[in-house]
Amino acid sequence: MALDRCSFLALAFLSRLFEELATASFRHNAGFFTRALEATQGVLERLVFLDLDTRHECSRFHFLRGKLAIIPCYSARVQSPFHNPTILGIETSCDETGVALYRHEQGIVGELVYTQADHAAYGGVVPELASRDHVRKLPGMIRELLDRANLNSTDLDAIAYTAGPGLAGALLVGASTAVALAQALSIPAIAVHHMEGHLLSPLLEDPAPELPFVALLVSGGHTMLVEVVGLGRYRLLGETLDDAAGEAFDKTARLLSLSYPGGPEVARLAEQGDRHRFGFPRPM
Repeated sequence: MALDRCSFLALAFLSRLFEELATASFRHNAGFFTRALEATQGVLERLVFLDLDTRHECSRFHFLRGKLAIIPCYSARVQSPFHNPTILGIETSCDETGVALYRHEQGIVGELVYTQADHAAYGGVVPELASRDHVRKLPGMIRELLDRANLNSTDLDAIAYTAGPGLAGALLVGASTAVALAQALSIPAIAVHHMEGHLLSPLLEDPAPELPFVALLVSGGHTMLVEVVGLGRYRLLGETLDDAAGEAFDKTARLLSLSYPGGPEVARLAEQGDRHRFGFPRPM
């Protein structure tokens, strides 16, 4: 078996041996494999790695910029067309705790979101505070969501969670909760790429847009235009050169001594401004 940094790899699941080989070949990126293998709970059938060193290469997670992406193999229980699976979704990528229940035939059947408010005094999200808030809120929110839907945890067929990008500590809370609960219930834990979740969320609308479509993705540190060709097929069309839109708003607000988050305050003041006072170049 060869671990070639510049090629597609399809490897059999070899547990510890695989991790050791990955460590030798990929060094600091090996932890990415370890976490993925733990999330599969030993039911992984195959693992596909994509090398994304070039940003113009067409691949599943084109905009990961040099990181390796994993395409998980979902269990037959979730894929079966004769089953209407109930999936619990967990989102803890930043300073909001979100949980939702999704059924294949009905769509979203329940959701809860808790927005943290303790970060305003610091002018931005404090990762440690965000992580602690997720720990406090997430278990109770899951119980409340199931109660509202008149479901028990044993009614769940799978648990999906945000695997990144995002704040490492905050993501760890959601991932560990999802994997632990899935292990206890003997159901799959499905790692979902944060940006892919945003790109595919319009498909929950009624009517859903037809593929392919172009998506404007504005999320935290990401502002990009992406062509959504199909499920798992995306092409980056453009993005900001330095800060994403949200970061630019927050930094501008801080320079002007405005409150956090900066977007609403900057937008409010902009309505009172003179659009002809400054001649800005047209962005390309």
